[in-house]
Amino acid sequence: MRLPDLRPWAALLLADSALLWLLQGPLEALLPRGLPGLWLEGILRLGGLWWLLRLGGLLGYVRTLLCPLCLVIPFFLSLRALVPGALSAPPARVASAPWSWLLLGSGAAGLSWAVWAVLSPPGAQEKKEDQENNRALMWRLLKLSWPDWPFLAAAFFFLVLAVLGETLIPYYSGLVIDILGGDFDPDAFVSAILFMSLFSVGSSLSAGCRGSAFTLVMSRINLRVREQLFSSLLHQDLAFFQETKTGELNSRLSSDTKLMSLWLPLNANVLLRSLVKVLGLFGFMLSLSPRLTLLSLLQMPLTIAAEKVYNARHLVHPCG
Repeated sequence: MRLPDLRPWAALLLADSALLWLLQGPLEALLPRGLPGLWLEGILRLGGLWWLLRLGGLLGYVRTLLCPLCLVIPFFLSLRALVPGALSAPPARVASAPWSWLLLGSGAAGLSWAVWAVLSPPGAQEKKEDQENNRALMWRLLKLSWPDWPFLAAAFFFLVLAVLGETLIPYYSGLVIDILGGDFDPDAFVSAILFMSLFSVGSSLSAGCRGSAFTLVMSRINLRVREQLFSSLLHQDLAFFQETKTGELNSRLSSDTKLMSLWLPLNANVLLRSLVKVLGLFGFMLSLSPRLTLLSLLQMPLTIAAEKVYNARHLVHPCG
């Protein structure tokens, strides 16, 4: 029976011990106090471990463990600070914390890594390798889209406005319902209706401008890709056209270029919209009720795990 390779784990343990010694000694005076210093310590620890393990060629197997290992304690103490009175004293540094905290953080990180590995579908490693192989093509497409960055910036600006409007509309709708259900205040009612109308109109106009900007970017990328492909075809010799079918060339010029031009606008639209919406909603929830925000954050790992199990079973048994 083949024994597991212990070199990545030994290297991780030695590198983490060295970084904790540096953060406890020479670098301790440079870090700020409180939660910002705790997060900065975790980020420095994560970057140092990533660089050292990558330098030694041992990053591949323990890559997914580094983020939970370095950031689980700052994340826990940040959530604990949201509860009033729960964190009376400023949080200590991980480097100077007792060994029980280090063991607790390592155990939580190892448990989350093991659960994530168990919930992963059987073909996850092959899909990951395919994604790494396609990364070079992704960077080439991003470089090809660089001339359109002003239009992308405008699309992102209107996207932020649209998402902020979508976030504030339910708040003012609830405010109108509260006013109608309690003591009626005409001035507050008119103000709430006015703001709700303004945010509705502004969100709709911003969403339209966002879609128009992304459509313009898609058209410009499509035109640029077709021009470069056609220019490349014109520089080919006669043997290339004798070996390649005309229908294949037409397919490259029509359907394949269209698919390439759709990749950046659609994915950027979905990614940025989801990111801004999540940050805006959680910021808004945090300002209203930190405890309810903490409760919603605690159920997120269960939701992610359930979705991961469902997706794995759905892909393996699509007809089940």
